[in-house]
Amino acid sequence: MAGLVGTLVAFPFEALETRQACAAANSQLDLKSSGTKWLRTGVEWSVASSILGNAAFFTTMGGLSLINVHDPLVRALAASAAATLINQPCQVLKTVAIASERGAAAASPLELIRGEMKVGGPASFWTRGGILPMSSAIAGTTIQWTLYAMLMANALPTTSNSLVSAETSPQASAVAGAIASAATTFIMHPLNLIKTNLLLEKGREPQNFFQVCQRIVKSNGIRGLYLGIEQAQLRSLVPAVCNFFTLPLFARLLGAS
Repeated sequence: MAGLVGTLVAFPFEALETRQACAAANSQLDLKSSGTKWLRTGVEWSVASSILGNAAFFTTMGGLSLINVHDPLVRALAASAAATLINQPCQVLKTVAIASERGAAAASPLELIRGEMKVGGPASFWTRGGILPMSSAIAGTTIQWTLYAMLMANALPTTSNSLVSAETSPQASAVAGAIASAATTFIMHPLNLIKTNLLLEKGREPQNFFQVCQRIVKSNGIRGLYLGIEQAQLRSLVPAVCNFFTLPLFARLLGAS
């Protein structure tokens, strides 16, 4: 529930980030829309992605614990890979809904699914972007997990090598998580920007990593790889802030019931 609240609150920033990313690679892309329609376009896919991704993540973490895999980084990497695999179709549909004419023309989520299946076939939901979605997820998880562990070890030097639980030091954990998330978002932004564009590709006009990167740099210079970084940081940090306040609230409500 806390993750869902964070997803909904952060969605406007996510939509802005996606639109900026796609405009960076295609200066002719018309992203204008009347009123506040863009604030809700694609939100259903963002929510579905959050639910499916979290379910896959925590199921994988729990399953690895049952088979005695206790290394936190190994568990996080496996869970992140599983979440990426499960929710990639939702990520594709969300990106298309937010930042393409195909998404704007679709009258309903079901029509959008049918349209994208015609464009690239069912398999394209997983093949768009090649290995970039999976590799960026693994790289991002590695960076964030390593930074978080370093920050927690520095804050609490007497702890063991394993990550300190939120129950041990909730304030330190929240601050370390926010710092690690912000740093990871900054480091991974160019890859995520290119990945967003690759998720939009049409089946008949596939683009690769270097073509998209070349288009972005040609249109905007090297700084184009960091277009939308402000929205990306807010999209990353807002859920963390929401979780900090809503997790204790939901824990109390569930405990009271």
